Amino acid sequence: MHPRGFTLIELLVVIAIIGILSSIVLLAIGNARQGAADAGVKANLRTIRLQAEKYAIDAGSYGAQATSTDSGLNCSGISGGMWGNSTIKAAVLAAEAQAGSPGGSAGIGGNVGVKSTCGSTASSWAIAVILKSNAANVWCVDSFGRAKTILFSSINDLSELFQGCN
Repeated sequence: MHPRGFTLIELLVVIAIIGILSSIVLLAIGNARQGAADAGVKANLRTIRLQAEKYAIDAGSYGAQATSTDSGLNCSGISGGMWGNSTIKAAVLAAEAQAGSPGGSAGIGGNVGVKSTCGSTASSWAIAVILKSNAANVWCVDSFGRAKTILFSSINDLSELFQGCN
């Protein structure tokens, strides 16, 4: 005669396997969300690049604006030059919403909570936003055609004016 049902050990093994598989799936979903947020930041900064060129054609320059972190602000908090353009401002706000949180207690430029920095002169501009997948990195785009990941620490020093994605 064959016993009916499963033993307690068999049930516990199945439950353990299901638990392990679900934790793997949840980890993959979390990584995918961070990757999607990074893609959103990059897409919004690409929009800023296109709109900055349109702004410069219409206005004759990018408009001078000191680096945003000089005043302890995110890019969305400044309005001088091209940064006051409504389309550029909307893209900056969207990028900051998808950005990562600054590592430790301080953000870009040592300012608490600052997720982005930007600045412009009459002939050039640059913006950098912290990536969600790795708060040690920022996605940087500038008027020289550069768009790349750079270290958060490379723009974290206010003794040097943030001038682009070097």
